[in-house]
Amino acid sequence: MNVYIQSILLGIVEGLTEFLPVSSTAHLRITEALMKIPLDDAYWKMYTIVIQLGAILALLLLFLTRIVEFMRSFPKGEGGDRNWLNHPISLTLIAFAFTSAPALLLHKWSEKNLGSLNTIAWALLIGGIVMWIVDARSTRYEANTTYVEEMSLPQAIWIGLCQTLSAVFPGGGGAAHVVMTTDNWIVLAIGFVVSFIVAMGVVEWFLYWVRKHGFTVFAIYRILLGAALLICGAKYIGG
Repeated sequence: MNVYIQSILLGIVEGLTEFLPVSSTAHLRITEALMKIPLDDAYWKMYTIVIQLGAILALLLLFLTRIVEFMRSFPKGEGGDRNWLNHPISLTLIAFAFTSAPALLLHKWSEKNLGSLNTIAWALLIGGIVMWIVDARSTRYEANTTYVEEMSLPQAIWIGLCQTLSAVFPGGGGAAHVVMTTDNWIVLAIGFVVSFIVAMGVVEWFLYWVRKHGFTVFAIYRILLGAALLICGAKYIGG
């Protein structure tokens, strides 16, 4: 398959899955394996990181007005009931710290042990089961935190720790020094732009879906994909 077409397809996969709770990294690695792209190649590891940034940029642009409002209201908040510790910006930074610190500590272990398709399959399967349980409990007990302005410090810490799982499972590994050619730059740019455009169209739909239907459908999808990967992944795409 033409490498440019591969980049378009990978950009679509990334844009569709970055903000869905189905693991964009897992889907990229599965797609790369199906395309016979070497999963341990330094360029493609770097490529995965860069096109994820394209999807994240889409999120920043979509919510730029909201971000500016948060910055303007810091630290008292829009309702005047917040402070330096529990303002949404502070809570976001706290959640980030509780994600990044454990992820950095576990990075080398993750890179060494969690890069196989078999491990990705287990991560999808177990993550789907956990997601299903959590979604069922939150529906049953009618969790009342809907907006980020309502988030508490313990919730921010919990979100950060949970996000560590997606930062570590499945591990993508770090990219070694890569010598870039013109074709490499073009392939990278294609993936970045496509993931950005697709993500722009997915984020608001995802938020609408979750508010209305919850996470159950994504949990079931993860379980089915993980099981399918465990059963036939090694046979058909290697692992």
